[in-house]
Amino acid sequence: MTDKRPLLGAEKQYHYKVVIVGDSFTGKSSLLSRLSDKEFERAYAPTIGVDYKVHQLRNVQGKNVRLSLWDNAGDRKFNSIVTNYFRGAEGVLLVYDVTNPASFANLKTWLAEIDSKIVPGSATVCVVGNKIDAPRRAVSRDDARSWAFERGFQYMECSALNGTNVEECFVSVATTLLNHALEREEAEEEEKLRRAAAQRKSTTFAAFFQRQREHAGEEAVGAVDGSTGRCGLSSYFCFLPRWH
Repeated sequence: MTDKRPLLGAEKQYHYKVVIVGDSFTGKSSLLSRLSDKEFERAYAPTIGVDYKVHQLRNVQGKNVRLSLWDNAGDRKFNSIVTNYFRGAEGVLLVYDVTNPASFANLKTWLAEIDSKIVPGSATVCVVGNKIDAPRRAVSRDDARSWAFERGFQYMECSALNGTNVEECFVSVATTLLNHALEREEAEEEEKLRRAAAQRKSTTFAAFFQRQREHAGEEAVGAVDGSTGRCGLSSYFCFLPRWH
């Protein structure tokens, strides 16, 4: 994750790289067009290599999230090019067409491609069933959801044609990534407070000994037993504060 520090007075912005993968004709580019341009391209133009867009999500749990979205070509002949763009991805949308069983079956192959470039488990993955506007579907919602949940993935369905749930797919991934970042920030802040408290305690303890040496002289080090010449340290330590 890349968190760019804001200028003084500006609100912090969280920035994540999300890749969109799946077979050709599943509507990956249409999802991007619907999200960023609020429109649907009816004329099909396959992605050559990689398409890239930046989209700003506002008020994700009160935070601003900037997504760098990489739409990878679904044609296998571009694999050697597009898989390099998987590196560094923090979010993945695995897209299939609910009317095309082969596109769902091929998610396993796409997942293997992702795992070869991204450390398994390091990215938030959402399986997305597109084209739910179609009158007939060929992939059961329950089967697809089970496949996703068994692997610890999120599951969403949407329609790039009419816009149903499109933004929600991206918000779902962004929310999970943001929660992880906020948890890390909270843990880091707690660790800073713990170290600061420990440092203050150590400094206070050292200052106490320094004051005893400067102002109390030999009697602060210990009361001397006249008969033996030994220092009675117990009489000194009774003045030490009780640390909790």
